[in-house]
Amino acid sequence: MMSALRPDIDNATLRQIGQGTLRGGLSDNGALTWRGIPYAAPPVGELRWRAPRPAPRFTGGELLAVEHGQPCVQDLSLAAPFQDHDADGFVGSEDCLYLNVYAPAGSSSADRLPVMYFIHGGGNVGGHNAATTYDGSVLAERERVIVVTINYRLGLLGWFMHPALIEPDASPEDRSGNWGTLDIIRGLHWVRENVAAFGGDADNVTIFGESAGGVNVYSLLVSPLAKGLFHRAIAQSGGVLCDTMASACHYADDPEPGSPNSARELFNRLLLRTGQASDAATAKALQNGMPDRAVAQLLRQATPAELIGLANPERLRLYAAPRVLRDGHVLPKESWLSAFSAGRFHRVPLITGTNRDERRLYQFLEPRWRKTMRETPRDYVLYAKYGSLAWKQRAVDDVARAMLHAGHREVYAYRFDWDEQGTVQGFDMSLAVGAGHAVELPFVFGTSSSLTPGLSGVTDESRGALSASMTSYWAQLAYAGAPGQGRDGRQPEWQPWHERDGEPCLMLFDSAADGGVRMSADRIDHDALKRAVLEEQGFLSPGLHAQLYRGLFAASGFDETEYRKLTSRV
Repeated sequence: MMSALRPDIDNATLRQIGQGTLRGGLSDNGALTWRGIPYAAPPVGELRWRAPRPAPRFTGGELLAVEHGQPCVQDLSLAAPFQDHDADGFVGSEDCLYLNVYAPAGSSSADRLPVMYFIHGGGNVGGHNAATTYDGSVLAERERVIVVTINYRLGLLGWFMHPALIEPDASPEDRSGNWGTLDIIRGLHWVRENVAAFGGDADNVTIFGESAGGVNVYSLLVSPLAKGLFHRAIAQSGGVLCDTMASACHYADDPEPGSPNSARELFNRLLLRTGQASDAATAKALQNGMPDRAVAQLLRQATPAELIGLANPERLRLYAAPRVLRDGHVLPKESWLSAFSAGRFHRVPLITGTNRDERRLYQFLEPRWRKTMRETPRDYVLYAKYGSLAWKQRAVDDVARAMLHAGHREVYAYRFDWDEQGTVQGFDMSLAVGAGHAVELPFVFGTSSSLTPGLSGVTDESRGALSASMTSYWAQLAYAGAPGQGRDGRQPEWQPWHERDGEPCLMLFDSAADGGVRMSADRIDHDALKRAVLEEQGFLSPGLHAQLYRGLFAASGFDETEYRKLTSRV
């Protein structure tokens, strides 16, 4: 556990909820804070790979909520500041379904303040709500909102379905494999049942999330089970990534193939690891002949670290695992863009956006790219530019167009451009990361960053002004259902997305020195992106240009002739 806040001795944090009596602490700015509140029963033992159950009453009827709950089991590299006490490279616990609540000073259960419900990122395989960046006290105090941040099951504990786990009388939820999604929905039920005690309005809930959290925001927009549990949404650097049940369950050589880390393939590796099979063919034959109960027992006996090791032997920060499954109950079987275009989604006001240099953070974290950054910085920047544009196209422009096609006009798009980090440990961070992935988060929360290199010490007046603008817009969406001119009424009018050429449709967030907060007509689609990549003349390494083309268009729009023209320049 992390260090605790001091208990509030004047009882300002005393609250009564369905689970019992709560007492929290005070943040440095005076905001009221409750940390480590269980919102569901621990998903351990027979409840591993089951839909979350309601949380029991507090032991003794009372909880001193001043310590963060443990995150879901994950690689240490994604879980600072938690400590790896047994030195196995993993931290966290299966008992991880905890949330934090932040309320402005002086608020009480008599208030009806908007609720902002945050879903952390981390590729749905890592992350937690204890990050310094996600401290909701500044946002709560500055904008007078209730902020809730949650943990949820991750990776193979969060999205996993082997047919042997399904009991004959299992509910549709217990057949879904979408345990992490169901956790997030269960947290929203907890908010509906309890947030009034903290001064929140259960009929005015804004979900917001970044990266995988943005993906999960989109998943809630199409989930029938989330209907009525939220009323506005914000997807920061999200996406419409989802897997079929076949990909999550089947063998890799089935007619409808599973992924390399599908449940069937992972169980084969488990049989090999435990010495019950000598090769893949023997493991498959053994698995096919095992009773379901024996398969389920062996899976539940494996520790989370053992399971993750089967999927991620190289200990990558973000390993490939099925996540967010199109099961047909929790989430639709169709693609989300198809659902958006057909109008099969919850039509709530939506802010969606990306950062201009999303891909640069990922490049900087790879040693091979640091050599490119030093020797040919132009190639470093260009490669990230088009990867970031592709992210924007899929996560923002395509989604906004699909929703507009369905008649939904309450969509507000943005791009975050701030890139003034300076030099850290010899690296020019404005080049290395720039307006990279996750850089916007401390601006939204008004905090320091524990997530992105070189940002924690940036506290100048310009950054503070941009942070104030962003929190003002985010809070105004929560209050009014449209960002407008921000909660303070002093920001440029944020116009909704539209398809009129040459007219503003996108809000840009930057420092005053680089143009400030302003509307732009920038938009991108698949064909325009492809033309821009083909016409780009700036690469000093033609091989990188060809690699970029294949990476962006291998799954959609790849043309062998175009590719050969690029490779011929090598």
